[in-house]
Amino acid sequence: GVPNMMDYILKLSFNNTPGIKFNYSGANSFMLMKLLSRAEIGNRDLPWKLLFDPLGMKNVVFETDHTGTYIGNSYVHMRARDFAKLGLLMVNNGMWGKQRLLSEEFIRESFEVARSQEHEDTDLQFIKDNSVYGNTAFWLNRKVQKPEGSFGPEFHTAPKDMIFMAGHYGQIMAIS
Repeated sequence: GVPNMMDYILKLSFNNTPGIKFNYSGANSFMLMKLLSRAEIGNRDLPWKLLFDPLGMKNVVFETDHTGTYIGNSYVHMRARDFAKLGLLMVNNGMWGKQRLLSEEFIRESFEVARSQEHEDTDLQFIKDNSVYGNTAFWLNRKVQKPEGSFGPEFHTAPKDMIFMAGHYGQIMAIS
């Protein structure tokens, strides 16, 4: 409901030191999309050139704010087979055939609990309400231990190394 999401984000007050207290926000993804759209190397087609076209994903739709900037953290629409291709890319350590699309570091960090999740300033109840978050915007099926108790894994019968994307209205794309 905000016409210019960047103006809205820039007016927010960020009082937390990065890596200390976890607070879920889509602002980081939106700011990245804004920067990529303005970068010399970037343009509106960058997500397709770098990821979707090499994966053969032809029906991806990014919703935008009123300025035309991709929202990026949500409101990305694609077919189930395209979500499956993203999952295969992660399972294959960022490789699609013989082409590296995601760095090994990104893949490794995708399976690591965000440092702020385990920090004392992030309440256990917050984690219970929102789940365990990783370093690269994937949710993790991992256990987080805090002085006041623990949470996880969220999906007890699923593999502990599963990561997932949790969408609106209960949509989940799990990668194991």
